[in-house]
Amino acid sequence: MSTTNHWHPNALHPSAPPPPSPSPPPSSDPQQNQPQQQQQSNVSQDTPPAPFAFDQKSNSTARSVHVEVYLDRTLHVASGWVEGVITVDVGKEKKVKIGKVEVEVVGFEETLRAKNKTHPIPRRTLLHHTLTIQSHHFAPTDLVHPGPPDEHGMWNARKGKVSLPFKLPIGALSGKGENEMPEGAENVMVKVGAVMPLPGSFWSKKYGGVRYIVAGTVHTKFGRFPHPPIRAYRDLRVVESTPYALLPRFASRIPPTAPFIAEAAGSIPGPYWFGLGKQGRVGVKANVRVPEVDETRWMGQNPNVDGAWIAGGVGFVGVDIRNDSKRRVDSLTLTLVRRLKTFSLDSPATGGIGATSAPSPTLLPISFARVPIATRTFRAGRGPLKSGRWISDSKVAGDGWAEEDGGALAKGVGDGGDGVHARKGKEWWNGVGPGEERSVLVDMHVPVHARSIRFGMLLDVSYVVQVSVHTKGSKNIELEIPVTVLHPASLYTNLPPVHLGI
Repeated sequence: MSTTNHWHPNALHPSAPPPPSPSPPPSSDPQQNQPQQQQQSNVSQDTPPAPFAFDQKSNSTARSVHVEVYLDRTLHVASGWVEGVITVDVGKEKKVKIGKVEVEVVGFEETLRAKNKTHPIPRRTLLHHTLTIQSHHFAPTDLVHPGPPDEHGMWNARKGKVSLPFKLPIGALSGKGENEMPEGAENVMVKVGAVMPLPGSFWSKKYGGVRYIVAGTVHTKFGRFPHPPIRAYRDLRVVESTPYALLPRFASRIPPTAPFIAEAAGSIPGPYWFGLGKQGRVGVKANVRVPEVDETRWMGQNPNVDGAWIAGGVGFVGVDIRNDSKRRVDSLTLTLVRRLKTFSLDSPATGGIGATSAPSPTLLPISFARVPIATRTFRAGRGPLKSGRWISDSKVAGDGWAEEDGGALAKGVGDGGDGVHARKGKEWWNGVGPGEERSVLVDMHVPVHARSIRFGMLLDVSYVVQVSVHTKGSKNIELEIPVTVLHPASLYTNLPPVHLGI
């Protein structure tokens, strides 16, 4: 199995050229199969928003005031809402004042450079929404004693712990009318409009990723002078929102130009020592089977979308092998490979990597990594499996396919830096003899942690199924087929409510 870090295009996403040439966004519209674009192209004609920056000097505690942020869910879907409470605990109220209280949700993508620390980290803001809970423009909350605010817009604090609920949208704000806001978002201020559709959250300590942060901020005053804001942060786990549904059935026929089909062939040496004898040829054609898409949710319009595999579920791969050689095809290996690409923004106007103030920045590839996360290998059995003596043996499960314990870690496949492992078990099949042609449909378990990260600019996570067949005395014949992997919650139109009415 090939795991070398070569730059491969993804047929399900707009192509990215090999480094060092700048490239267009790797996944701005993953539903279209576009040919490879020019090697240098502008990312956008619009000026990108300024990168979000953390206030590294802030803390969640200052003197007698402590701030915490609690979320009502452990999983969120892009285009949904994040709900929770911001808790402010005041230990001593003497000479303590509290002013503005706000909660922000920020989404951004960033890529890390281990070898070059002189340039700033490339970061691109995906959304930035702010909800003001208390200020001098509104009536004071239970955090403070009622009355007029002072010259800094603050009130005398109350001793004790107070929890203030909040609700912020993860996605674009749009109501029924042109100037209307959706219910619950009347006091939300949009600092950076959401990039739609939004990518799901993903993080690698080595390469970076996509993060969504909820920040609660409380402005305080101890004595006569205002104190730096007190802030508490919480990470959000967000999965992409998919506007289509998958049906519990598969198509019986697909066009030959579909991106889920690939084929390859290779020459096979002769059957004698040192490959003497007439050479042959082995051809392999494989296709990834994905469930059909329910287009009725699009009111009869063609959504122009491809299917996907669901994380934690099962995926199917059809393999056709034609053996026009004198040797036996003795093994078949299927591997699900994660491909991670990272980019940085380069500004022609300033020549600085990571700059976002130029009107026409371009993308520069930083890294490309491949990690196998699931694999199945089938080897041709040698025993007379059809005899009653072998069938009755508990070590032989049956004629054809038989599984053994797959708990051992595959040799040469280790931790990819984020706990991703590929497992290898001993599985047997009949192989493909000389002059034979076989077709088989193989099921693969899709790891629950696997999911494609699309719609980003600086980071793209995609998956391919690598099919490899082996004939003794020759090199492996390999091909790869791209496939999109979605989180199961991405298909829900809405998540369950936090509080259930009984």
